[in-house]
Amino acid sequence: MTFVQWYSFEPFTVTLQEWSEAVDTPDSSDEPSSSHEKEKIQTYSPRLDLHESKENNLVTATLELPGVPKSSVNIDVQDRRLTISGDGPVVEGDGFSVRERKFGSFRRSLRLPRGVKADQVSAKLEDGVLTVTYPRTIPEEVSIMTIE
Repeated sequence: MTFVQWYSFEPFTVTLQEWSEAVDTPDSSDEPSSSHEKEKIQTYSPRLDLHESKENNLVTATLELPGVPKSSVNIDVQDRRLTISGDGPVVEGDGFSVRERKFGSFRRSLRLPRGVKADQVSAKLEDGVLTVTYPRTIPEEVSIMTIE
């Protein structure tokens, strides 16, 4: 029996970080042709941590929004979708050697479990961190039927 050494070559495999950087960073040589494209380039998705607690039956979404005042954050619940959007401060100027933080308009959407209503969603913005909490599951009503 002869053993052949196997080389795994996956040319289309990229890390999530590489993909995110490629998608989130607009090419400076391509000027957007419409106002819609300009808006799309200037809007970013804030980083998100999502934690589920089975014991408390809660989901907690934590987003980083440094420098964004409460009055600039919008939370919308519609059609089982939680959308967090708003406008943060825009920092402009020259002399940056490295610029990794994102500024300006942001938008992030999450799918909600069936049965979650807007009044069951709570949010708190403290020290640049937005915490949104909602029920993990909504108990279904059980109806017991008798046979006649």
